[in-house]
Amino acid sequence: MAKTRYSIDSHASVVYCITHYASYGMFATYCLRTAILATDVYTLSSFKRAFLSSGDDHCDDPKLQKFLKLIPYEDSDYFSVSETRFLLQLSGGCSLRNDAELSRDHRRVSREIKRGKRILPSHAKFLAKAIEYWRLRYNGQYSQWQQRFEQVNGERILRATLRNLFGTMGGETTMEHEDSLTCGFCGEPDD
Repeated sequence: MAKTRYSIDSHASVVYCITHYASYGMFATYCLRTAILATDVYTLSSFKRAFLSSGDDHCDDPKLQKFLKLIPYEDSDYFSVSETRFLLQLSGGCSLRNDAELSRDHRRVSREIKRGKRILPSHAKFLAKAIEYWRLRYNGQYSQWQQRFEQVNGERILRATLRNLFGTMGGETTMEHEDSLTCGFCGEPDD
């Protein structure tokens, strides 16, 4: 069977999705982004780069694979690796959408699953799932998740400021060695 060709390439599809649907990607990855900030192992941009280049099931980056198994976050099993990889590329404000806007966006994205004119069908499927996730979680969770993100980010900024002012102190764990016995990141004994 011949592979269907679409007139849009992956980059153009992602740009279109960023322009029109970034809020859904941001909301779908909010808990993951918060968990990343809480660890101080990655910045959001370095995590995104690592995740995007890590291959299927992160096989090209075993440290990232292990890291993701160690960090808990809400709904961590809701999106697949491929879905998360796509959704991490979309970031924007998570402003409230009413039911009519959600339905309109879902209809438009669903049309793209079939025709692939502005969005690749695979991207459209990922977006449709993210819109459904928004519909299920936004009203009940967004405020709490936003507060948690702001708290974690504030704590992260404070830790960075203190490290800049005072350097590292004796007995402090490093980004690579999270506990005093073994490193939770790489599994090596802590020196």
